[in-house]
Amino acid sequence: MPLDPKAIAPAIAKQQAAASDGAGEVRLVAGPGSGKSFSIEARVEHLLRQSLQPLSILAVSFTRNSARDLADRIAAHCTAVGLPQGADVRVSTLHSVALRVMRLANLLNQYPVDPRVLDEWEMRHWIDAEFADDASCSPGRAKDVREFHEALWSTGQQNPANYIPATPPISQVEQQQFNTFHRDQTTFYACLLVGEIVQACMNYASPGAIDLRLLLGIDHLIVDEYQDLNPMDLRFVDHLVGQGVATFVAGDDDQSVYSFRHASPQGIQTFNQRFPQAADHMLSDCFRCTPSVLSAALSVLTYFAAPSRIPKQLNSLYATANPPVNGLATMTLFASPQAEVSAIADSCNELHVAGLNWGDLMILLGNRRVMASEIENALSAKGVPFAPIQSEPFSDTDAGRTGYSLLRILADGDDLVAHRNLLGLLSQMGPARCRDVTRRCIAANMNAVGLYRGHIPNGVLQPMQLTKVNQVRSLVAAVRSWDLGDTIAQRGADLSQLVSQVRGPADQQSWDAYCQALPPDATLQELLSLLQAGGLEKSNAVISTVHERLGLDAPPATDGDLVEVMTMHGSKGLSAKVVFIPGLEENVFPTQRMQQAPGLISEGARLMYVSITRARAAVICSAAYSRNQNGQRVQNNVSRFAVQLNLQIPYQGQPQGLTPQEAQQIAATCAQL
Repeated sequence: MPLDPKAIAPAIAKQQAAASDGAGEVRLVAGPGSGKSFSIEARVEHLLRQSLQPLSILAVSFTRNSARDLADRIAAHCTAVGLPQGADVRVSTLHSVALRVMRLANLLNQYPVDPRVLDEWEMRHWIDAEFADDASCSPGRAKDVREFHEALWSTGQQNPANYIPATPPISQVEQQQFNTFHRDQTTFYACLLVGEIVQACMNYASPGAIDLRLLLGIDHLIVDEYQDLNPMDLRFVDHLVGQGVATFVAGDDDQSVYSFRHASPQGIQTFNQRFPQAADHMLSDCFRCTPSVLSAALSVLTYFAAPSRIPKQLNSLYATANPPVNGLATMTLFASPQAEVSAIADSCNELHVAGLNWGDLMILLGNRRVMASEIENALSAKGVPFAPIQSEPFSDTDAGRTGYSLLRILADGDDLVAHRNLLGLLSQMGPARCRDVTRRCIAANMNAVGLYRGHIPNGVLQPMQLTKVNQVRSLVAAVRSWDLGDTIAQRGADLSQLVSQVRGPADQQSWDAYCQALPPDATLQELLSLLQAGGLEKSNAVISTVHERLGLDAPPATDGDLVEVMTMHGSKGLSAKVVFIPGLEENVFPTQRMQQAPGLISEGARLMYVSITRARAAVICSAAYSRNQNGQRVQNNVSRFAVQLNLQIPYQGQPQGLTPQEAQQIAATCAQL
């Protein structure tokens, strides 16, 4: 790395100053590639060196995967500096913390067992599907009603900012129907929707009915990706600050891109207004992006920036490198989408010939529906190995969900949600019949524990329903004698047979094929971890860890040397040496939805900024002059975001990717990073 040590030293000093600040509240605003993660790790190190107990420190991040990553980074960093107790620092999502509070405060007594949070598959295939039957509406309308309530839970307001109301608006009757349905389902099956947990906790904390700090037993809170919190999350954090918990928040309002989850950049923007005594730190030296890449990103961001944006000046440390490394940013208009994606595929091949690994390349899509199949078909036709956008994780297929549910029950016999999943996956048990089972049991004063474990009085269920419930009981009994430490060699055939009993031979074959990703001596716990991994990178990490434990060579499929094709949102937190961003046209990106509100256009610009700053050496943007949309050939203007990149936009009529000379120049730049 040719970075100037004289330039790096002040940048590292800023990270350390933020990490060791002793103020009661600290805000760290950290641009992409400026060292936010290191600052958080150093913050934990600083606290532990003050002889604080690890359990008095709580760190939270936005998603389960990001929380796991943060926990791993904190543990690795602390171990490296001689503080192995860093592995005992609690790292979680905020909704998991809120659920823990309610459990400790004995506020979950209305549930028959400890409740579980529903995932996206369960909300779509269970909640939306059953409510559609219950309310005599379409599944799409049922989803609209649920999302109306999610918005209300997440913000405390009806129709909050950037929420696009359903057409027609959700009526009072629909709200009442959903509330009744939701109460019945969640109390019967001991489950929660993710959006409601923090609000439910704050309903007790705000008036002082419970003490968050006392229940959690913490003195220090660290919040990663603070800009991704929704208003109810912010209330939770602010409440802990008000109780005297020393709080360190880190994020960047320029990277707030989750308004569909009701996040807003205003939370981090107004932190120091809400807490005037808070210390303020800013990381403005970018270790990741070359100057040309960063300049293009900043150009589009600043043009669309809202007045409330935190002023900042992000600088590329490669500008003062020895020798300077400028990098590359380009924008090209192609005659057709076919010419565009063909040029990208050819460019990938040229870059690989020039010496880059496939895994050094990333293709980011702002509109997956329009772009995914075209780019993936072009890469396949040109022989470019790539990791496709994962349209559906295996655990969300019928076969995968069946095996996953069985393993979840093995891990936790009180997982009533997994019981309900199995019931719904059986033949003849559609949403209407599953809903009728619940309704009949509630009328008989039963809950799901009684349904699957207790005596079912005569006449409660219809004969066919009783047969299906008994089938679930039989499946559960079959796995009850197993152990998560059992190997696939020991239990794989039996598990395969259970999948077949639920879904039939075709899904059994799919299940068997999936299990072959792990060696026979892998445990059922490791198989469960693979199903929970989510995404190719995480799945490959599980597979590699298993092979390493068993002393086996990792299979080639996990070597990671593939071109990554993913959505712009999915790229957050990642980076690559070269990033392609195609489809920069009006109605493609920004999408039609974004164009419905000025705030969403500002967010689209932030998403463009995040996407460009995934690139280290080069970002290659493009658009098509016309493309097929909804069965018609349409001409879209070049995206307003592309226009503001401050780049020339040449027209390329024929497919033409990077020339060998251009690819060599990019490879030479990459070699200097």
